[in-house]
This record gives sequence, C-alpha cells and structure tokens, in this order.
Amino acid sequence: MRKYDYSFLKKDIPGKIVGLTDIIADLKSKEEFRKLQYSDTFESLRKKAIIESVKGSNAIEGIVTTDSRIREIVANATPITHDELEISGYKDALNLIYTEYSNLEIEEDTICMFHKMIEEHTNTDAVGIYKKNNNFIMEYNPDETQRVRFKPINARETKAAMEQLILSFYEARQDSEIASLLPIPCFIVDFLCIPPFNDGNGRVSRLLTVLLLYSFGYDIVRYICAIVPVSKQDIAEKVPDISIKTIELVLSKMVKENKITKIGSYKDARYMRKNDK
Repeated sequence: MRKYDYSFLKKDIPGKIVGLTDIIADLKSKEEFRKLQYSDTFESLRKKAIIESVKGSNAIEGIVTTDSRIREIVANATPITHDELEISGYKDALNLIYTEYSNLEIEEDTICMFHKMIEEHTNTDAVGIYKKNNNFIMEYNPDETQRVRFKPINARETKAAMEQLILSFYEARQDSEIASLLPIPCFIVDFLCIPPFNDGNGRVSRLLTVLLLYSFGYDIVRYICAIVPVSKQDIAEKVPDISIKTIELVLSKMVKENKITKIGSYKDARYMRKNDK
C-alpha cells in the first residue's frame, strides 16, 4: 500500500520558501481591501479569468475551439463539437468551485465528480471511475522511437493510494507547524503520480488546485489565470495600484534573469514563465 508523509514540510523546507508563504498571506489580507476599493476592476477580472482558465487548461490537453466560441460557452451556449463538450464540462466544474467551494470537501467523491463533469458527455464508459488498466507516461523521440518515462502505480492500488493521499493531506492541513500553502503542491504532484483516471487527470488536478486554494482562503484564482502568456496591460489591470513603469522594470529584470520569456515586441509583447512553455 502506498503511504504519503508530508511531515518533511515541518523541517526540510528552506526558510526562504516559508518566508514567501508569509508574504503571500500578508498580500491576501491586503487583497480584501483592494476588492472593496476596486470592485468593478475585480469583477471584470473575474469574468476574464474564467474565460482564460477554461481556454488554457483545456488547450494544454489539445482540447481547443475558437476564442469566440470559448466566450459563448462560458456564457452557457450549447456546445457543438467533441472538444466543446469537454470545454463546457470544465467550465461547469470551475463554476461549481467558485459558487459552492465552502460545501466541497477534498475527498474521493468530489474528485470523481470533477472527472465526471469534464468527461461525461464524451467518455461515458469511464466517467468518475478510477482506472481499471495500468497506464504509462510515454516519451516520444524525434526518431519516432518511444520509451516509458514514468510508470504510475498499479491500477488495483489506485483506491487505496487515493485514500492515503487524502488522509495525509488532511493530517498536514491540521498541523500548525506546516505553512498552509505547502501541502497543496505536494497533494497535486502525488495525485498526478498516481494518477487515478485513464484520462482527464491534468484537468482534474487544475480544478483541485483551485479548490485547495479556496480551502485555505485564497480566492485569487477567481481573478487571474497564469496558464497563458500575459501582457504589461494584463498585469496593470490586475494590480491597478502599481505603475506601468514599475511593471516594465520588473519584467525587464526577470527576462535578464532568465525567469520569464518575452514573446513578441513593443505593444504586442507578452510574457511567460520559463516552466510554462
């Protein structure tokens, strides 16, 4: 049986990272004031973030449609194609988190429900059901050869592994010595290393990330999406109390430090974190 132990988060995490979580917590408290001060801006960001999140999370998996159709689907238009059905399901799951997060627990039923919502219209044989066959993460080489890059746990171990994963998460969550944000990436990485479903694990993991952030009081995901490249103007809209000049200086510094990639030039330039490419 697989066991997950997050006790290392109490002693093996660099102080710089722990300090960063404290800074994030401080920014969260300031965000509440900004919501009141810039209510119209935050509402505009909320609408934009839903569209960007729905588009970006599905595009990563090759599930795409036009930008205009994304906007229409988010506005509850009837999906037409196979991809649009999956996009619509993801949109519904994301909206459910936004509106009912306080009633959603991190548990197997919730995880399977998310999977069912994104797959039920296109994959009726395995929606909301753990994998019954072993799966492998493959690497495809330019010469058309392939190899197994990662071998997940055996299919018959999936349920037991998920039970242990969830219990370990709650144990870490209740430990006052562990910074609240740190169990989230651990949970997501282990979820993806299981992974419990034959298809849709990436999208479910991103939905769970949103729910996990909400569970710790971080609802910033309602207003931003970091999946797609952003422009200076995008950033300015998200932090209206910071000047364009300051944004330009920070972006320039991050490009020089090789932390982000600049795409395009002049007014059309956009920026993406290195690990997002």
